[in-house]
Amino acid sequence: MVVGESRTELLNWLNNTLDLQYNKVEQCGTGAAYCQLLDCIMGGVPMGKVKFDASTEYDYLHNFKILQAGFNKHKINKTMDVGRLVKCRLSDNLELLQWFKKFWHENKFVNEDYDPVSRRKSSSGGMDTRARLNASRSRTPSSSSLSSQRPNPPTTRVASNGRSSLPPNTQASGAKIVQLTKEIADTRSELSIALQDLGASKIQAESLETERNFYFNKLREIEILIENLKSLDEPEFSKVSKLELIDKIQLILYSTEEGFQANDEQADIEADEF
Repeated sequence: MVVGESRTELLNWLNNTLDLQYNKVEQCGTGAAYCQLLDCIMGGVPMGKVKFDASTEYDYLHNFKILQAGFNKHKINKTMDVGRLVKCRLSDNLELLQWFKKFWHENKFVNEDYDPVSRRKSSSGGMDTRARLNASRSRTPSSSSLSSQRPNPPTTRVASNGRSSLPPNTQASGAKIVQLTKEIADTRSELSIALQDLGASKIQAESLETERNFYFNKLREIEILIENLKSLDEPEFSKVSKLELIDKIQLILYSTEEGFQANDEQADIEADEF
């Protein structure tokens, strides 16, 4: 089984190829980036109809309709679960982005002089894509801006003896709040990393399950073939050609199905071993 590239590698490739600043794979769920990737690879996508400023599932579906039309135009047989993609799910968008990366490697010389920024000029929200993505990042206020928005702490009055007149319990409460705030931020960061790892593990588990079912079905088909041979009478069994039996077993071994295909190199190795 071939292990896919990491999210960081895919995002770097996407941003470098289309001159974007996406910071999450889930942002591809709007469909706009996929439309431009197809335009970058094959050309002919009506970029003026693509909505880079899409903010609702209705707009996302609009973009995916354009993408599907592009697939049909170039006779590309690619099945997509649009209902899951527009939910901006990590696993589904990661899988489609991996497919686009592979498709780009296979066809990247078709449209070498592609200018992504120029092609986005006619798209809705295409010209301010980078600025809008940066703005979305800045919506989360930094610690410095939060501190500037907080009300000034009460002025500490100093008595004639030089000691602070602020009650000791108030000072202790302030230090505890600072400590708790830091602990919450650290916990949120750890939770975010754990969720990302969980998503990656889920993708890997689904791939392993697909591969397991693929090979189990092959073994079951061979088992049924052998059981059928055992049920034949002696005269009928003697008529069965060994070459015919070998051909049937090879047909089962080398058959593929949608969602799982062995690469050519692995198939050649298996054929030699057989």
